[in-house]
Amino acid sequence: GNMVAFLRNYCADKNVSFRSDEFGNVYIRKGRLHERGEKFPLVCAHIDTVHQIQPKRIVETNGILRAFGDSFSGAEQQIGLGGDCLAGVFICLELLEAFPKIKVALFADEEIGCRGSARAKARFFRNVGYGIEFDSPGNNTMSYSNSGVKNFADNGAFINTALPALDRYGITEWQKHPYTDVLQLRKRFGFACLNLAAGYYRMHTPREYVVMDDVQNSILLGHEL
Repeated sequence: GNMVAFLRNYCADKNVSFRSDEFGNVYIRKGRLHERGEKFPLVCAHIDTVHQIQPKRIVETNGILRAFGDSFSGAEQQIGLGGDCLAGVFICLELLEAFPKIKVALFADEEIGCRGSARAKARFFRNVGYGIEFDSPGNNTMSYSNSGVKNFADNGAFINTALPALDRYGITEWQKHPYTDVLQLRKRFGFACLNLAAGYYRMHTPREYVVMDDVQNSILLGHEL
């Protein structure tokens, strides 16, 4: 609820189209298509986290973000930052600001089985050409497949076009991942997808952290793609 409210206000400030649904998914559109056959690029991430929602203090040390909060004993200790996947949300919003025509989908309930993207409104995706999610850990990984479903056709035009940028920005580890939202998009709508590094580390643990330079690298990669 807090993230949806934040995004609603953010989109009002930026004067871009905002919609949300009963599942907590957020749909953002900037610009309009005018040419026949033109498609929107789509970037996406998820807005839920595995960590308990609690007050936290964010500390930046040498370009690394960590979170601290009170423990049961009352002493402050490191807690989950929510970089998985708020770092991805940040990347998507930076790309939203950078391009005149773009769609952004921010999904609820990814961490419990992609429930948000499984029920996302199909109409929003009808004029999308491809989808790029930022929900892979570290700075050099991407999802080759999710739950055995390939995110793109091997040696197809999409991945061959993307390869030079992926190489240039250090995406060298193509991995088989269990799931993230592009699994649902690929299965439901068929367009090619990527799931790229978002600069977070040790996700799902109290020692989670985000490397700001790696987030910036992903933003620049998004620009080029």
